[in-house]
Amino acid sequence: MSFWAWLGILVVVGIILRGLRTITPIVDYIGYGLILAGFIYTWIRDGFWLGLLAGFIGAVAISLLFGLGGETEVHNDGKKYSLTCDKCGYEDLEIISKDGNRVFTKCKRCGDVVEHILQ
Repeated sequence: MSFWAWLGILVVVGIILRGLRTITPIVDYIGYGLILAGFIYTWIRDGFWLGLLAGFIGAVAISLLFGLGGETEVHNDGKKYSLTCDKCGYEDLEIISKDGNRVFTKCKRCGDVVEHILQ
């Protein structure tokens, strides 16, 4: 299997995993494992530099499909709040709007829009 065929398979599987990611957080680890497997497979078959390239392109593809993880913090009245998705528990949320003690976020994993009340 060629380098480009492997990357195509990685992207297709990544898209399928994105649809399944609301079921369980383990799906994210499967995607990360695919990046590592693509790197190792391409390294053994085509050499180190193409393996490195496959790992890099796979990591970019997975991060674009899944979003980069990170904790979402909101500061309000001198307090720091760490927000998580109520549906899947993911910590990387996109803040849609903030109005006083109410914050609306969209989860980068499952796409759920959640209202958070800061107390």
